[in-house]
Amino acid sequence: MVRELTITIDDELEKEMSKCPQIDWAVVLRKAIKDCLKRKEISEVYTAPVETAIKQEE
Repeated sequence: MVRELTITIDDELEKEMSKCPQIDWAVVLRKAIKDCLKRKEISEVYTAPVETAIKQEE
């Protein structure tokens, strides 16, 4: 299933983006979302042992 996402940008950002018409901004945003989710997943893997250790000390 495909979902549509609408974002709001200010005039200054739109102006900067329009200087690069060759860039597919939808592709850029999808990649940024995927990267963000991957970093969150990695962060959770590494912080879980720390949180467990802290709880054991309490």
